[in-house]
Amino acid sequence: MLCIFSGEIWYQRQITVYSPIVSWVDAKTVNGVTYSTFQEGAVARGIIEHSDEAIVSIGEVLPYSTPADLRELFVTLTINGFATITIFKNAQYCRHLQLDFLIEPQCNQRLADQKLLRDLSHRFHVEDKTLSMYGIPEPKEHLSEIDIERSKYNAWEQSQLYNSSLSKY
Repeated sequence: MLCIFSGEIWYQRQITVYSPIVSWVDAKTVNGVTYSTFQEGAVARGIIEHSDEAIVSIGEVLPYSTPADLRELFVTLTINGFATITIFKNAQYCRHLQLDFLIEPQCNQRLADQKLLRDLSHRFHVEDKTLSMYGIPEPKEHLSEIDIERSKYNAWEQSQLYNSSLSKY
C-alpha cells in the first residue's frame, strides 16, 4: 500500500489501479499526448480529483508572499500529496518562485532556474525527499565559475560586439 505522500510512485500506482496500461510510457499517455510525469498523466486521465487545489492555494498567497515563502508552500503542498507539477511547469508561477534570484545582479533565466532547483532540492532534502520523487528535475550538481560567467552573456550578442569592434580597426 502506498501513501499519497509517496510522490510520483503514488500517481503511478493510481494509474495502474484505475486504467489498463501496457507500459510506463502508456501510463503517461492520454489521448495521444505523452506527459513527462505520472502525476500529469493521472490528472489528464481524470483519476485525481481537485487537481487544481495547489494552484488555488499558491494563487491566494501570491500577492502577499516572498519567493522564498512561495517555495516553502510549494514544497509543503507537494510532499503532502497535492498535484503541484503544473505550478512548476507554468512559466508565470515558476517566475514568482524564482523572482528573488532573477533580480540579483548578473543573474539570467538559466542561472535563476538552477538556483531555484537547488533551493527546492535543499527544502525537499530537509523533509527526506527528493525532487525526482515528484517528477521535478534535479539541479546540476555544481555550476562551475565558467558556467556562471558564461550564463551572464548572450553568445550571439558577444560575437556581434566582437565583430563590430574588429571592423573599427
